[in-house]
Amino acid sequence: MATPVFFMHDGAIDELICIPFLQSMPNISLSGIWITPSDCLGFPTATVCSQMLQFINSSTTALFLSDSSSQRPFPWIYRQYALMVNLLPLLNVAGSSEIKAPHMISGRSNRNSFADKSIFNVIKKENDKQGEATVFLVTSPLTDFVLLLEAIPELKSEIASIVWMGGSISAGGNIDTGIAIGANPNAEWNAYWDPFAVDTVLRSGIEINIFPLDVTNKFILTPDVLRQYFIPGAVSSQMLDLAAQMYALVAFQNGFSFWDTAAAAFLGNPGLFTMTQENINIHIDESDPNTFGCITVGGGYPVNIASTNQVTQFYQYLTVQLAGIK
Repeated sequence: MATPVFFMHDGAIDELICIPFLQSMPNISLSGIWITPSDCLGFPTATVCSQMLQFINSSTTALFLSDSSSQRPFPWIYRQYALMVNLLPLLNVAGSSEIKAPHMISGRSNRNSFADKSIFNVIKKENDKQGEATVFLVTSPLTDFVLLLEAIPELKSEIASIVWMGGSISAGGNIDTGIAIGANPNAEWNAYWDPFAVDTVLRSGIEINIFPLDVTNKFILTPDVLRQYFIPGAVSSQMLDLAAQMYALVAFQNGFSFWDTAAAAFLGNPGLFTMTQENINIHIDESDPNTFGCITVGGGYPVNIASTNQVTQFYQYLTVQLAGIK
């Protein structure tokens, strides 16, 4: 038996790599993929996800796309990468032209669309098959996760826990206000996009494992990391070749980390991390723009916060798993 995992993401390069990474883990059963178009363009990202699933021979995995939005959108410059990945030769070889259309959930026009039972059925079917509840891996804002919980109350009993890449405890923010004019530079993007959803999840009573910037910033994506861990194996592994090409699109820029694959790694190799329980709050008072969307420790609600010193071990684990995909 394997742990059912439902993956909710917003289409950044590292999140797209999470698809084959999760599929490589023998203790994981990837039941579905959900795209929130916050840090991406929805339909181009759905196309890449479909291509990635074909590439790893897993095209039967359920694929969902919402049209959620925020008053604090990610800047356009952050959201273009699916357009580039769509054109990579390895994802466009002969015989891979059949693109799986996502199941569209249009919450903007009708929030009741989140009550679509096909989502619940995918999760319930896999839970029954594996004999355990689903872990939600969320590497995006928590908006759609909350909308699903509100629309399908019975879903909560099918959830074992949530692993969320988001927030910052003491690492500061990651918002470039030179690009995102008027945003809070002290906040982390996934939390800042919808702090109210974070607050709802904290209050839900669901077990939460958080991977904040404090831990994910340790896994820096640089040209040297590509040269040391990815490029040597790309000659003999198409999956590493594809991953190297995708990461090369962003590795030359400052500030990129393996944010999302770090959170995913916890599901396959939890020994890479130490989890410490803390009580946290998120600031949802918009009258204070310097704290809105920020997390504070003390009081609030219990969560498990990840930390690690096993940086090299993470790089090795990620690349060995990807190289093992045939």
